[in-house]
Amino acid sequence: MAVISDHLFKWPSGGFVGVDVFFVVSGFLITGILHKEFLRTGTISFANFYKRRIRRIVPAATIVLASTCLLAVLLIGSRARLVALDALAGFLVFANWHFADVGTDYFQSGNAVSPLQHFWSLSVEEQFYFVWPGLLFLVLITAGKVVKGSTSRLRSLAVVVVVAVVVVASFLWSLSESMTNPTVAYFSTLTRAWELGVGAILALSAGAFLRMPSAVRTSMSYLGIVGIVSSMLVISETSTFPAPWALLPVVSTVLVLASGIGSDSHSCLLANPVSRFIGDISYSLYLWHFPTIVFLGVFIPTTSRFFYIVALFLMFSLAVISYRAVEQPFTSAPFLDRFGSGGDRTQALGIWWRAYSRRLAMGAIAVVLLSMVSAAVVGTYMISKGSGAGVSRIPESVAIDPTASEAATAMASDIAAAINAAKWPSLSPTASEVSVEGPVEDRAGCSETAVGDPASCAFGDPNKPSIVVFGDSTAITLIATVRAVYGEKYFIRGLTLAGCPVIDLAAKFDTAAHARACSEHRKTSISEIERLHPTAVIVSDNYEWSNSLNLRSGATGRVAVTEWATAAKSTVNKIAPYTAHIIFVTPPPQGKAIAECKTAVSVPFDCISEVPATWKTGQAAERSLVGGKIRLVNTRDWFCGQSGRCPAFASGTPTRRDGIHTSRQWALRVATLFRQETHGLIAL
Repeated sequence: MAVISDHLFKWPSGGFVGVDVFFVVSGFLITGILHKEFLRTGTISFANFYKRRIRRIVPAATIVLASTCLLAVLLIGSRARLVALDALAGFLVFANWHFADVGTDYFQSGNAVSPLQHFWSLSVEEQFYFVWPGLLFLVLITAGKVVKGSTSRLRSLAVVVVVAVVVVASFLWSLSESMTNPTVAYFSTLTRAWELGVGAILALSAGAFLRMPSAVRTSMSYLGIVGIVSSMLVISETSTFPAPWALLPVVSTVLVLASGIGSDSHSCLLANPVSRFIGDISYSLYLWHFPTIVFLGVFIPTTSRFFYIVALFLMFSLAVISYRAVEQPFTSAPFLDRFGSGGDRTQALGIWWRAYSRRLAMGAIAVVLLSMVSAAVVGTYMISKGSGAGVSRIPESVAIDPTASEAATAMASDIAAAINAAKWPSLSPTASEVSVEGPVEDRAGCSETAVGDPASCAFGDPNKPSIVVFGDSTAITLIATVRAVYGEKYFIRGLTLAGCPVIDLAAKFDTAAHARACSEHRKTSISEIERLHPTAVIVSDNYEWSNSLNLRSGATGRVAVTEWATAAKSTVNKIAPYTAHIIFVTPPPQGKAIAECKTAVSVPFDCISEVPATWKTGQAAERSLVGGKIRLVNTRDWFCGQSGRCPAFASGTPTRRDGIHTSRQWALRVATLFRQETHGLIAL
């Protein structure tokens, strides 16, 4: 429920630690089952273990994966191929590595979110259990031989020590990766294994908790629950995670589990019919909740109260149907059983079918009825609110300035037409193509410029006069525009680092290592500007850094403007002695990712956004610096109409590849306008 609350309501900030609780519980339960089997039989049946896992996990997961792929084709065709790849990764249980490989940031993804991203945690669990039964069996056998003749307690202690070594090693690796490579750390099995291992240690040492006094059990239970709830409130996406912060929910979960060993739960918060019901359907609920949230967002604004109500109704309804009609029947299905010469597979299947056929049929009927009701409710809502609910439909007019250039007039006309478009034009590139394209300049190292390497993010003849593009990922996409205008006569050098503001801004970073990397990049880049003495330094930073959530001070409004202007002025003072011109270029206003808002049931109006307050903050701050060698190029009109509404495309071309970054095609389209804005500063 914490995970669902985090995904649906964006609250509590640390709701995602529900996954960490899950890992501990899983390690505890599965290890306990395997250990008891070994104590009872002297071995572990790997075949039986994996058959149980397949029956438990695969049927419900397969239905969700298949349903999600079908809905992706019907509703978000532009992303259907990507969703299919995510589904394949989920089915083959390497979703975590898949999402880590594509660079998914679980908290700050700038592009459309995959409806199957939540499968990463299931992949971590199953990967762990590919290795764990064999490792546990080996440790148990070895411990029995090494301490042969000793008490079972001593042998168990030996096993716990070995497992503890694995846990410590995983935790230390997690600590290192969380500080240096947080995205991979979040998804990696190696950085999460310690959480499952802690649960395993508790299972192996369960005997120590059998005779605890009732008062101690109760205290442990409530202390653990308080710890879990506290972790959801104090941990956020800016915490160094999973290590060390995951220690809080992990230790708290251990307290709750330990309090119930050998006794019923002493917490009324857990031992009540509602909690047990949610526990029963929890697997199906987890599977269905995220696709429900993502696909429902195609029809209903995700900030409306109606969206929350319908989402909760749908995910719980699907979870109950899935639990009753899929999970329970297939747990006892004889499909994977081996039948000897005296066995009768047909008879076993017949018995199973007679036992569950009615439930399967009722489940199918329930799905059909739920689909019809949902379609009716959503359809009624869309008709009553109209497509693009929440934004007034004021026709966009084009004021023709007699002094404006033909290019600017044509741009304004194209944007106005896109704002007023009633249906989708043929887009080139398509929404799916533009969402996966990256800047060509990234291949030259611009996403993380190696400043000390003259060939990194460098274009043209270094013997020519130079122009430096200095900034974060928005500056990387600007390099294509600068190259198109000045690439023949100038050496273009990018000093860019994605995810790092280059002005001296006191911003929040996800890790200390990230903050150090950004600070070091600023210093080395300024040294490189001193060495190059470029004709111009073109600066571009994402204005979302001016958001109070990203400013270390938490400032807003005029205070945030002042803070941004002060930071920009500090940077200007450092580079001004080494260049003739400093040109600040505003980034595109943050908007909607076209791959997310363009669906089978949407119209262009659904992809229109408005200029956010954070953009206005950054622009106002940089405008206050204009004078002398400092110039501001305001790009708002390259992306938005006069009313401040910004379409996701113009003249058949997506303007951004995601919520913030200019598409390469649009970056080349605006090159003429950029030339006009910088005319007289940089000679051609």
